Formats: sequence, C-alpha cells, structure tokens
Amino acid sequence: MADFQRVINIIPAQKVAAASSSIFTYLVPPRLHNILRPGMVVRVPLRRSEVLGVVSSQEMHRLPADTKKLKEVLDHASEIPPLDEKRLTLANWMAQKYFSALGQTLKLMLPRVPARVREQELVGRERQTADFVLTEHQRSAASQLGAALGKPGIFFLGGPSGSGKSEVYERAIERALAGEKQILILVPQIDDANALIAPFARRFGVENLCILHSAISPAERAAVWRSVHEGRKKIIIATRSGVLAPFADLGLIVVEREHDDSFVEEQMPRYDAREAAIELSRLWSCPTILVDHIPSLRAYFQIREKQITLLPLPNPVKADRHEPTIKIIDLSSPHSRARGENLGDQLRYALEENIRAKRQAILILNRRGGGTLLCPDCGYTPKCPSCEVSLIWFEARKKLQCRQCGHTEDSPARCPSCLGPGLRVMRYGTQSLEQEVRAIVEKTFPQSAHLVGRLDADTAKDKKNVAQIHKDWDSGKMLVLVGTQLIGSRFASKSLGLVGVVSADSFLAAPHYRALENAFTDFADMSGLLTRAKPAGTLYIQTFRAEHPLFERLKHFDYQNFYEQELSERKKFHYPPFVRLLRVNITGGEPRREAAAVTEKLRGILPAGSEIIGPTPPAGTHDQWELLVKFATNAPIDSSSLRRAVGGAELDPDPAVRW
Repeated sequence: MADFQRVINIIPAQKVAAASSSIFTYLVPPRLHNILRPGMVVRVPLRRSEVLGVVSSQEMHRLPADTKKLKEVLDHASEIPPLDEKRLTLANWMAQKYFSALGQTLKLMLPRVPARVREQELVGRERQTADFVLTEHQRSAASQLGAALGKPGIFFLGGPSGSGKSEVYERAIERALAGEKQILILVPQIDDANALIAPFARRFGVENLCILHSAISPAERAAVWRSVHEGRKKIIIATRSGVLAPFADLGLIVVEREHDDSFVEEQMPRYDAREAAIELSRLWSCPTILVDHIPSLRAYFQIREKQITLLPLPNPVKADRHEPTIKIIDLSSPHSRARGENLGDQLRYALEENIRAKRQAILILNRRGGGTLLCPDCGYTPKCPSCEVSLIWFEARKKLQCRQCGHTEDSPARCPSCLGPGLRVMRYGTQSLEQEVRAIVEKTFPQSAHLVGRLDADTAKDKKNVAQIHKDWDSGKMLVLVGTQLIGSRFASKSLGLVGVVSADSFLAAPHYRALENAFTDFADMSGLLTRAKPAGTLYIQTFRAEHPLFERLKHFDYQNFYEQELSERKKFHYPPFVRLLRVNITGGEPRREAAAVTEKLRGILPAGSEIIGPTPPAGTHDQWELLVKFATNAPIDSSSLRRAVGGAELDPDPAVRW
C-alpha cells in the first residue's frame, strides 16, 4: 500500500453551492493515519478559508494520480465532541425535512470552542423531597408516562394552570434519573429556562442540571456541551437548540408550552425543535411529553389521528389558582368607542379602577398585526377570494393585496357587509399606547415615570432595560406594562388584576392562514397570566367583531370545537396539517424574471398534486418576489434537487411565524 495515498470523505460544516456535493474528499496527513473515524470533527481548507468538517467515512486508499488536486486535512478538532450515529442521522433528517444543506445543519451541532472553557455554575437551594399527593387523574398520567420509559412515544399532558402538569412529568423525570438516563427539557424562551433552575435544583439537585440557550457565553456552552456528551449532566434545560446537544444516553424529552412558535428557528437553516424532539424520541427509543394548557392545532390533529396519546388533567388542584373572567368589549357600539387612540371607555374605566386599587395591569397589542382594513361598524375585513386570508392595504399604491397569491383589488367605497361609510386601516403602536396609559396613571399618581413600562421588539433589544422591567414588575413598583406577545408567562403575578387586549381584530385579521389559531392561543395565554391573581382578575378584549364565534369558544375554553371548525376550513382551502407549505424568497438581480424561471424548474421536480402560488412581490415592492408551494405531507421531494432548482433563493419550509 506504500504507493497509495490515504484519503477520507468530509462534510464541511458550511453552506456550499446548491449544485455541489455536500461531501468532499481530502488527503489524510501521516500524523492522522488510523486516527480519524466517522463523526469526528476536523479542520479542513475550503476555498480560501479554514472550516470545521465532520468525517463521513473510514480511510480509503487512492492512487497518487487520483489525488493530485486534493487538499489535506489540517487537524483533528479533538476539543469538540464527535457526532455519533444518532446525531448524524438527526442532521440528515433535518436537512431533508427542512430543505437545507447538510453542512449548514451540521454547523449548528458544532459549538465554537474558545481558548478558555468555563464550567457553568448554577445556584440552587438544598435538595428537598417532594411531598405532593397526586390526584386520580395525575396518578393515571404519571403511571402511563412511567410505563412508557424506554420506548418511543408522544404524549400530550394538558390541563389548566394549577392542574399539576409539572408534578406529573417530574415523576417521570425521577424515574428516568433512577435509570441513569438524561432528560431534555425544552422551553420556548430564555426566561422560561432560567425560571426552572431553582425548582429543579430543589427537587433533583443542582449538580445534575445545566442550561443551554443563546444568552450563555461560548466558554460556558463549550463546557456544557462536553459535560452532556460525557453524561455528567443529567437534566438539560434548553431553548430550541437543545435538540442539537451531544447526549450520552437520552431517556426522556419534555416540551413545555408546546404551542409556542418560539420553537421554530427563523434563520437559515430553519427547523422546528418540537418536530426534531419527536425525531430524537425515535432515535433514542424514549418518550416525548408535550406539555401545555391547550395543544397547538397541529398537536390536536395528531391526537385526533391517534399519533399522540392525550393525558388530560382537567381541574386545577392548587388553592392559589383562580379562573379569570373574560369580558368582550364591543367597539362597534357607540357606548364603547375609543376616545383616545387605543382605549375604549370600558377598558379605560376598568384600568383606572385597577390603578386606584394599586393592582397591576398588562395591555397587549399584536406584534403581527397592522396594515389590514376593518369596518368600524360591523368588523368586516376584506379577504382573498382564493386563499381566505386577510388582504393587506398598501398605502403607496392604494391597493389591497394578498400576501400569498398576489391577488389585488381596490378598497371598497362602502363596507360590503353593512354598507357603512368605509373601511379604516388597523394600525396600533405600543409607544402611543404607553403615552395614553401614562396620562391615565398620572391622574392618580402624578409621579408616574416608574409606574408604566413597555416591552416590545424595540425595548427588548436592551438587556439591562428588560432586566429592570422584570425587577420593577416583580417588586410591584411597576403598575402597568404595555407591549406585545413578548409579555409572556413570566409576568403572571398575584397582584395582576387586569389584562387588556387593545385590538383583538388585529389578531383575527392577521394575513396568515393561522390567524385564528394564533388568536385563540394568544388570548388563552393572556387569560393564563391571571390564574395566580388574588382576587381573580379579568381579561378585557376590545373588538369590532364581538359576535365572532371564537370569543364564545374562548369563554368556555372550548378549544376542541374551535379546532374542529378550523380544521374544516384548512381542509377546504388546502392548508396544514393536510398539506405542507414551502415559501421561496427571491431577491437581488432581476427577481421577477428569476422567480418565473424558478417556478418552471419547480414544476419539473414537484410531485403530482403540488400547487405553486405566485410569484408575487410580497410587500408591495419589486426587489423581492415570493412563491408559495403546497404539497402533500408525504411527498417524496429530495432536498438536494429542490435546492438546485431554486438556486440562491431562500427557502422557508412550513412558514409559521414570519409572514
């Protein structure tokens, strides 16, 4: 073999051209002979850069004449844990499922290792033994989960706040720990992860815990990665990237607040951590427990189809939990019209009473709304005749347009529903709401600067500001918090007396096929903020569409019948979960011409029954064009072929959040 050169196949952890193979062959230098194995991480030259790569084959032998143009492996990156067969399988599954380059997906699994690694130090109280007595429903659920350990399976553990969901799945965690297994706890937000440290440390011991999210330093992340790989950390509390961790022996997965779309990674390569968790469950032969007060519509559909086992906990068992009152304020009534920019008389009066009682209040605007037209008399909103989503008003062109198919039409001179004098644009801003609230608070407390806070996309950029908001809210110093859905469960408090939805119509009329589902779950979340309030608080919802059937379902927490109606509409108009969606974004150069070319290429590779909607400029401009592809959920679409067909276009599979 002396005349032969040793070579090895490497997958660079990098995006490569769609037309290129994801696997490259490199020469193995003598110092690395017989060392490299599949899954090991190496440093290799790629173009003019040095990148990480993952070994995908055993060493091979080639004739020198066949290796003249090959580059050499630079080094073995031994400080990074190798990828075992399960993680390589997960990476391949993600690349195929979400139409991304395999190298891009692998890059997510390789942490940057700084020169100095710092062990994560979590602070927790002394370990305590739980003395919680389970109810009959809780015992049944805990028994089923305990029996499921060691087998793949998906469970939905559902019930209102205070029904004991945490206690039930913590029993399953105890059993998994007793078997020396690792447990992954997925949560949607960083705040949620941090909030679990103290109770989990008390119950399971701080020495067993670690956290993984974007706020920890690279030095900490590298140390956590290594401790998980070596099996030293048993409970991994993480946001969505936790599914990529190098587990040694995973035995249980828990997904808290399953319906939250924060589990969707919006940057390339995109993925849904909930779906990845279920794939991990299959790879590790362990159960996944989805936990929430209500399931997402997707999970409900899977429960209905017997793909997920439902474990219901119907009643709150904690004495400090109270059912809030839900009041729908009809803004189409002359007695309820808003005098200011945002607040109608009823909500304004309720807020003033709440302030005088020195109880806290939260007012929420939809971060995804705005730009749709609405009749202030009957609540009518123009919808696309083909897609059944709300049309967007583009002021510059004085036109209504569908963001999916590009259908355009003029704004009607009169409301088509009630023949009222005309439609108005729904635009609400958190800054104007904050100013309006400050004026109200100042009537009771003249020195109100610290009594009102705002949490939205702008203020959330400042971490110190967010920390101060949390501090002022927890201490009771802040009376009113205004913002968007960024105000999550972290702000539930006993002194919270009022939650107000300033414009429910901006939720109902969001230009997305999931508008009503998102509205229902968002309103249910807002109601959940009040479950700890003592005395019971009230959720006020301002709307011009008070007769909308969603509100009656919401009052009775009847998500089953609401979802059944929604599924009927989804099936009629060919939306998930009955099909999959893929959005293709084309920018730069001549996007209109490129979009037409991409459309033709897609027609050549998509299976029969697929539908291409567009191309269309999504935001009333012509520097970006979009296609929306609908295809069967089990359609055999090859990821590499699809990426070659779209060239440099951006792919957004299963668009759920950004629209």
